[in-house]
Amino acid sequence: MLPDRAGRTVDAMTQYMVEGYVPGATEASLEDGRRRIEAAAEQIAADGTSIRYLGSTFVPEEESCFCWFESASVVD
Repeated sequence: MLPDRAGRTVDAMTQYMVEGYVPGATEASLEDGRRRIEAAAEQIAADGTSIRYLGSTFVPEEESCFCWFESASVVD
């Protein structure tokens, strides 16, 4: 474990956010993306990696989608 600048350990973090740029997204394309992300996380978990998809937030003004995941470690 390596401490960050505030002295906290990075390994203590279990939730992660991924930002995706989704220009021209529609409700249907966002729903399709959510289903694919959820299925991918489930498959990765079935293969033995500790991961769980927690959900997503779409910000239309930014054409961005933020997805949250939980994992036992950054290595997973």
